[in-house]
Amino acid sequence: MDSLSSQLGGLSLRTTSSTIPSTPAVSSPRMLGYLLGKTEKHACVLHWSSGKPFTMKIASIPATFEAGKLYPFQGPADKTVFSDISEDSKKYYYCRGDISFTETGYRRRVLRGLLLGSRIRDHEQECSTVTSRSPLVISMPSRRGRIDLAWFRTEAGELFKVVVDNVKRDADSKKMTLFCTAATLLPSGLLKNSRLIHEETDQRTPIVTSVLDDFVMERRPIVTYSLLNRIYGDRGFASSTPPRDRTLVQIRKSKGDGIMLNVEQSQAVRYHTSDVYPALVIEAPPGSGKTLTAAAMALQRVGGLQLFLSTANVPVYNMAMALSDIDYGDLKIVHLESKEAAEKNRSPFAFELLTASDRALISLLELQLERARSLEKRELIDKIRQVKDDALYRSGGCDVIFGTVDKILMKLISPGGNRPCPIQRQLETAVTRIVIDEASQLTEAALNAIHLCFPTAKLVLIGDSKQLPPFRSEEGDVASKLAARSALDVLKRRSNVPVITLRQVYRAAPSAMAHYSDVFYGGALVSGKPESSRVKLSSIIKVATSCTFMEVVGSKAESFGTSRQNDKEIAALVWTINKLRLAGYDHESVMVISYYAAQQKLAKNSIPPAYEVLTVDSAQGREKDIVIVLTTVDTEAAPDFLKSPLRCNVAVSRHKEALIVLGHAALCKIEPWNMVLDNKYFTHVSLS
Repeated sequence: MDSLSSQLGGLSLRTTSSTIPSTPAVSSPRMLGYLLGKTEKHACVLHWSSGKPFTMKIASIPATFEAGKLYPFQGPADKTVFSDISEDSKKYYYCRGDISFTETGYRRRVLRGLLLGSRIRDHEQECSTVTSRSPLVISMPSRRGRIDLAWFRTEAGELFKVVVDNVKRDADSKKMTLFCTAATLLPSGLLKNSRLIHEETDQRTPIVTSVLDDFVMERRPIVTYSLLNRIYGDRGFASSTPPRDRTLVQIRKSKGDGIMLNVEQSQAVRYHTSDVYPALVIEAPPGSGKTLTAAAMALQRVGGLQLFLSTANVPVYNMAMALSDIDYGDLKIVHLESKEAAEKNRSPFAFELLTASDRALISLLELQLERARSLEKRELIDKIRQVKDDALYRSGGCDVIFGTVDKILMKLISPGGNRPCPIQRQLETAVTRIVIDEASQLTEAALNAIHLCFPTAKLVLIGDSKQLPPFRSEEGDVASKLAARSALDVLKRRSNVPVITLRQVYRAAPSAMAHYSDVFYGGALVSGKPESSRVKLSSIIKVATSCTFMEVVGSKAESFGTSRQNDKEIAALVWTINKLRLAGYDHESVMVISYYAAQQKLAKNSIPPAYEVLTVDSAQGREKDIVIVLTTVDTEAAPDFLKSPLRCNVAVSRHKEALIVLGHAALCKIEPWNMVLDNKYFTHVSLS
C-alpha cells in the first residue's frame, strides 16, 4: 500500500466481476440477506458483504417468504436454511429513527444496513428487464462494444444464455435493447418485466457504496461520533439557541450594488460560521433565496476549505452562478465539473485559477480530444488534468470548491493521474464546512458517506422536506428504509441539530404562489414580489389570473410500455405554446413539466427543440417565467405518484409569473390536486 492509501486507511474504488456460472460461498454463521427470488431448489440473496447476489441451494425456506424482504439465512451454499426475521431486527433495520444506537450499534446495525440498502439500490439500477418473452427482448443499461452472446441470471438464480441478433441503443435513457434468441432452455419463471442479472458485466461499484464498504470492513476508521450520536443516539442535545447577533448580513454584487439578506437568511449565515454545532438544517421553500444564502456562506472566512455540493449538476451550477454575481474578493474558487455538465453550462469557476495561456492550451487539447481515437483519449485527458493541477499548485490551493457529492468523493478516493492531486491533498486535511443544496434528495447513505470521509467538517443541509425525496425512494420499500431516506429528514428527526426555516419567498407574486403556500405550507410563506410583476395571461389565453387549469375535453390516456401518453393533451400543449410564442414568450421564458416519461418524449417531439421539457423529478430546483404542467391521466383512479403531495408541490411551484396545468376534469377530484386547483387559486377553462 502506498503512503496515500495508507493515510486513507486503504480507501479505494473497486471493480468486481463474476465468472460464469460462479456461486459465491456462504459461511455457516447466521447472516441477514435481501431475498431477490426463489424456486423450489434455489434462492438468490443480496448481502452487505458483496455487490453480487449469492445463489444457493435451499435446505429449508417457508413457502410464505416473499422476494423483496429481509430474512436471516445460515449454512453452506449447497444447503442453506432460511428463517423469519425477528421483531427486534425489524426495528433495527426498518424503524431506525425510533431506536437510539450506541457507537457499537452504529457500526454493526446502522452502517451495515446502509451498505445493504445501497447494494440493493445499485442492483436495481444495474438490472436488465425482460420486455418480451416471445420474441425474447431484453432492456439493459448501455454497455460499450459489441455483444453477440450473453449470460443472464434471473433473480431466482436460474442461469440461461442468449444469442444477440440485434441491438438498439437509446442515448437519452442510456439504455439498450437486445433482440435475442435463446441459446439454452429459458427458465419457466421468465416473464415480461422480470428482472435479470447480466453475468458478464464488470460491475463498477458506485462511489457511495464503495465508501460505506470501506468503513464497514474497517479499512478506514470512524474518527469521531460527535455528529453520529446526534443523528442516531439519544435526544436531548441543545440545538435551538440562536446566535446573539441579530444584525442583517449585507453582501455586495460584483457591479457594486448592495444586497441585504433577510432575518432568516442572515441567521443561517451566522449559524454557518459558528463552531457550536456540528450540523445545521435550513428548510428552504420554493423561491426563498437559498442559493443566494449559500453564496453568502461562501464569502465567510471560516478557515480552511469550504465545499458546496449537491446530488445533481444543476443546483451546483446555480450556486456557482450566484457566487459569481457577488463581489467575492480574492477567494480562490474551483468548480469540479463533469464533461457532461460543462457541455450544457460552463461554470464561471471552471477555469478560475488558469492563466490565459492555460485556457488556450486546454481549448486546443479539448478540440483534439473530440477528434481523437479511443487509444489517444486517455493521454489527452491526462494532459488537460495536468494543466489544471499545475494551476492549483501555483495558486497554493483554493478556498471554495463546487461539485456534486459523487465528484467530491471520487476526487478524494480516486483522483486519477500520475501524481498526487493538490485538490485531493486539501480534501484530506483542510475541509471545515460542507454545504449541500437540494438535500431532500440526498440519501441517508450518502449523508453518512460524506460525514465519514470528512468527519471534522461542519455539515449544512439546505433543502425542502415538502419536496421530493431521493430518486427511487418509495414509502415502504425495503431499500429505501435501509439507505434512501431523505438526509434532511434524518438530520432533523431527533431534534438534535438547529433548524432554520426561510419563510420569505421571492420567486412568485402572492396570487401566483398562494395555492402551494396554503396547501403545502399551511399559508406560512410570505411573498416579497409585487403583484405588478406577474404575467397577465388575459391578453394571451383570455384568463385574468396567473394560474390556469385547462381542462382538455375528451382527452384519453393510452398505455405506452410502462408509461402513458395522451394525444389530445399534446395538441393542447402545442396550441398553448403557439399562443405564448405569438405573445412574446418563447423557449427562454417557458418550461414544460410532464408527469409521465412517455408523454415527456412525445411533447419533446411535438414542440420546437429549444423548449425545456422535464419530468417532475428533474424539474426540482429549476424555475421559469411560465410553466406548463402535463398530467396525462383521464380517470380518478390515478397512480400513487400523481397523488404524492411532495411531487405535486414541485410541479406547481416552478413558475415565477404564470402556471398552466393541462389535464382531464377528473384531476380536480384527486387529492391533493382538488385543493391545489381550487377556484380561489385557479381560473378554469375548457379546450375541446
